Amino acid sequence: MTRVCLADSTRFKIPVQGFRGTPLAVDVRKVVETGIRPKVTTGILHRSSGGGQIGAGVATAPIEGFLAGLFALDDDGAGM
Repeated sequence: MTRVCLADSTRFKIPVQGFRGTPLAVDVRKVVETGIRPKVTTGILHRSSGGGQIGAGVATAPIEGFLAGLFALDDDGAGM
């Protein structure tokens, strides 16, 4: 994640990484340039109120959303 983020947190530190801050702010430009797609966590809630969570997982974010975001930034003059 560090390779596709803009900065490191000054608040949340990772002890086993020499107290480096957790990665912050995924940079759409870096995702498209490197092809590294972030992982996202997912959850499924029970349809009945109070049923709680019944499923969870991890997925890889599709590149298409990042491409669309980059094109939108480029249209605004802030992209590539």
